[in-house]
Amino acid sequence: YLMIDVVGNHPGSIGQDYSQISPFNDGKYYHDCSNCPSSCQIENFRNQPEVEHCKLSGLPDLNQTVQFVHDKLIESIRDVSGEFADGFRVDTVPEVEKPFWTDLTKAVSPKFLTGEVYDSRVDYCAGYQGPLPSVLSYPLFFTARGVFASHNSMRELGNSMMEYEKYFRDTDAICTFDNNHDHPRFLNLNSDRWLFRNHLVW
Repeated sequence: YLMIDVVGNHPGSIGQDYSQISPFNDGKYYHDCSNCPSSCQIENFRNQPEVEHCKLSGLPDLNQTVQFVHDKLIESIRDVSGEFADGFRVDTVPEVEKPFWTDLTKAVSPKFLTGEVYDSRVDYCAGYQGPLPSVLSYPLFFTARGVFASHNSMRELGNSMMEYEKYFRDTDAICTFDNNHDHPRFLNLNSDRWLFRNHLVW
């Protein structure tokens, strides 16, 4: 199967010169810095309006409530898949308001989408299953890392699974993973290959 990584929150980092960005070449397509910290950056990831309207790592923050932005993003994501892609890995999901993800899901159906909700809170991550059919299993990733790489109690795995059953609509659709490009690899944290094998088996 082929999945394509797509981004709905921001274009590449080029400072404030929007004229170089096609088709979003005007400041009107982006959130301004009103109600953001003086840096215009997300500083408090527990403040949802700040997460959705301020810049992530200095990247220009698209405003999906502008109809042109909304439509063009969905069109480009739908078109890039063509007949060849089976689904999408959606980047920076919490940084965009949920109605946009609902619209994207409808537009690309029946293709599969899973969203990056980079957070350890099960209830918070579960809130994005609905707007999207699936999210990456970050809470369980952090828990399993703690258990197998740092020798935390294995009871944490059971507690995490009970939370999954409580909050997620469909636990079978959640995408589990043990390593990815945003984190040190397991064996970089703990070189014990038997622990890593146990982690993979679990």
